[in-house]
Amino acid sequence: MALLLDGSLIGVGGAQAYYQRFIHPLSMGLGEDGRALALITAPSLEGSIQTALDQGHAALVCARAFTAKACELCEERPLVFLNRPSPLPARYPSVMPDNHGGLFAAVRRLHHLGHRRIAFFGMTPLSVHSEARLAGYRAALKALGLPESEALIKTPPRVEGSFEEVSALAWECLEAWLRLPRPPTACVTMGDVYALPLLAHARARGLELPGRFSVIGFDDTNACLSSVPLLSSIDAQMETMALEAVSLVRLALGRGVEPPRRVVVPAVLRERASIGDCA
Repeated sequence: MALLLDGSLIGVGGAQAYYQRFIHPLSMGLGEDGRALALITAPSLEGSIQTALDQGHAALVCARAFTAKACELCEERPLVFLNRPSPLPARYPSVMPDNHGGLFAAVRRLHHLGHRRIAFFGMTPLSVHSEARLAGYRAALKALGLPESEALIKTPPRVEGSFEEVSALAWECLEAWLRLPRPPTACVTMGDVYALPLLAHARARGLELPGRFSVIGFDDTNACLSSVPLLSSIDAQMETMALEAVSLVRLALGRGVEPPRRVVVPAVLRERASIGDCA
């Protein structure tokens, strides 16, 4: 079986470690069936598909951007989308994290800890994941009876996408919030890459953490375990997602049972020292 990844992302930042959370369980799951996993990282989508076909893989798992037209190139091979929505959901199944539910649960937890001014930080353009996360944040505010304030939602445009850019924008957002008559006491983010610099800037600013300012990330990356304080983060359970993809491949190759069209894996809040009771 072939796993199609965007080769331009491999080696960028923590992308390699991120994708390993898919690769290892995929390999282990397929190994139980006597199948091997091939990692295909051709720069172009068409090149990835052609490489997979040339190598004779019986099924494809795609964890990169895909189009409905590209599906035609797969020559009827079983195709499962992992961490990507299916461009043809009636034909090809997908495994996705519960982005909406993860953010909803994070806001609800902060509310339980006494926080009522809860901010949101990320960057645009929004991906399919970040759109759902922002929607989950807004839905939680509404369900909890908290007013939505545009002043607390910061999604500045991404230009470079570098760590330095994210860090600078995190500082600007934090400063803007602290100038408000009633600053937020907590923040949820689109991802750990946004939460980590925000947490570092809050600490440098001398804010009491987590009482004066609690922070939650998303993705539960390894960096959460080295931040000060340790970053609470929403775990998309990528390993579980990968095993669900293996199950879908098995069903598709068996040809006996129609696989479900969409599997949504619950996202779980990993609570650490970056959140606490509102001071």
